[in-house]
Amino acid sequence: MRLKLLFAALAACSIHSLAQQQPDASAAVDAARAAARADRNKDAADQFRAAIAQAPQRRRELLLEYADQLLYSQRGAQAVPLYEEVLQAPRDVEERRKATKGLGLAYL
Repeated sequence: MRLKLLFAALAACSIHSLAQQQPDASAAVDAARAAARADRNKDAADQFRAAIAQAPQRRRELLLEYADQLLYSQRGAQAVPLYEEVLQAPRDVEERRKATKGLGLAYL
């Protein structure tokens, strides 16, 4: 009985912890996208990095945008392995096209 209660309490704490982390990651993603729209690419890249660190389960979703912001902030060498990672995962045609283009530009 005690073990069940302990397990239930731990599960509740984990769910609460995850719920608290998600808004922070969403705020970082929103900030990153706003910075990107304003051509503040270094800030956007830093925000995407922070969002991925806060919510690693969103890495696949955010990786291409993060790589683009690194590229646009003159950090193409850092973007190369991210573009390569994007291209190794199953993606739709448009995402693959964007990643291939970004990778080519990053090599320049």
